[in-house]
Amino acid sequence: ALQQALPHAVGGNPLQLGDNARPEHFGTALKLLAEHRSTGTAFVVHASTHGAPVGEVAQALIANQRFAYRGLLACFFGGLDAATRDALHAQGIPVHTTPQRLARAFARLVDYRMGRELLMQTPEGLPAEVPDAIDAAQAQARAALAAGERELTGEAAADLLRRFGLAIETAQTADTAGVDKRSDAAPASRESDCTETDAASAPKPVVEIAVELHDDDNFGPVFSFTAPSADGVSEPLRLYGLPPLNPTLARDIVTRSPYARLIAPEPALAALTALSQAVCEVREIVGLALTLRVYRDHVTVVAPTLSIAPTRSRLAIMPYPRRFEETLDWQGARITVRPIRPEDEAAHHDLVEAMTPEDLRLRFFGAVGSFDHSQLARMTQIDYDREMALIATVQSDEGLSRTLGVVRAVADPDNETAEFAVAIRSDQKGRRLGRLLTDRIIRYARARGTHWLVGEALRENTAMIALARSSGFTITPTEDPSVVGFRMALDEPRAD
Repeated sequence: ALQQALPHAVGGNPLQLGDNARPEHFGTALKLLAEHRSTGTAFVVHASTHGAPVGEVAQALIANQRFAYRGLLACFFGGLDAATRDALHAQGIPVHTTPQRLARAFARLVDYRMGRELLMQTPEGLPAEVPDAIDAAQAQARAALAAGERELTGEAAADLLRRFGLAIETAQTADTAGVDKRSDAAPASRESDCTETDAASAPKPVVEIAVELHDDDNFGPVFSFTAPSADGVSEPLRLYGLPPLNPTLARDIVTRSPYARLIAPEPALAALTALSQAVCEVREIVGLALTLRVYRDHVTVVAPTLSIAPTRSRLAIMPYPRRFEETLDWQGARITVRPIRPEDEAAHHDLVEAMTPEDLRLRFFGAVGSFDHSQLARMTQIDYDREMALIATVQSDEGLSRTLGVVRAVADPDNETAEFAVAIRSDQKGRRLGRLLTDRIIRYARARGTHWLVGEALRENTAMIALARSSGFTITPTEDPSVVGFRMALDEPRAD
């Protein structure tokens, strides 16, 4: 097609339009290339000629920009006048003076997009820790501090980490099997005495990763992971991560290692996530140093040392606040009220789909359709430091979790005022679920030290206004006559 339409062009990538190119040829090339879905972002590199002056080529790009569905960037050798540059910018076409700058700008766009996609990924569900195990780990750390200890090593550190599902390989086992830092070492089984035959037949680790945690002045607790180079020549691989690590973030760390193709990823993901959970749940841990011995199908921890202290810096990313989970009997059913999690996206989609168009209009102050992945991700992947969304869930007969309702509160940066809203499945209205969730968001905001809880509703939303009034809010007018407001001073004692 290109040969027929542009006989003087030289095919390939890049496509060279030639010295005789005219402004309209640029538009023709964009149209023809756009028909092939494998075409990526279009780079247009132009050197001005009598037949293709800068201004006319720029207008051709603007006219045909819609065909470059994955983006269009332009480079004009010799520059261009301000009016033409502004016209290109107004249409969202970045302009650069050299191909090198164009390529660097494109690389930044790719990094930005990949970062946004990573943020919007729905993580797999975190392993459910046993509350008794968490309580025991916290009690162990506090008892050690009370006894004047500032470091847990050996069996004490191993006991604490085992409570989070980590397998510990003892020094005695490693010594018996002759294991060292080399990847061809052969650790022995923990289950039996080791003979020379056992050591020779024991599985060999693929790599040993040094893991450290330190309390940074700016970021709080920070993990560092160091693995030796795969070729013995390159620099060791060193990566950093902020807890809490979910399986998606852990997978990003694992896949960047040159050893990733040699191991089953799930055990490594589970080990990294478990380490992160131990740090998040036991706030007395201010530092750690250990080795992750990674085999093809499992991971063990070697020689853990935990530094403990009464206090540490706050996490840069607030972990899931498990302390707000609550299970109770309600209307003949056993429900759980808890903070929302990223993996609730599918259930949250079902919640919205179960609401009538009128209920959605009253909740969102206008007609809305279905929500896409990015919108649902913003609802379910929240910053627990500034926002809280409590959901009421019930288990279906098939064992799946179903969301019945949600109450959400978003605080300002100074924690002076938080705005809240409630949404209930249309088939659950009239069963006082809204009041149950509202009482808990009031309790949460008051415990957090928020001074005011406020909200708004359409004047015709009599059910929401009645709920606010019965919960203790003062109903107030707003600048919009179709909307009423309600506010509650959380510093004042609440009359029951």
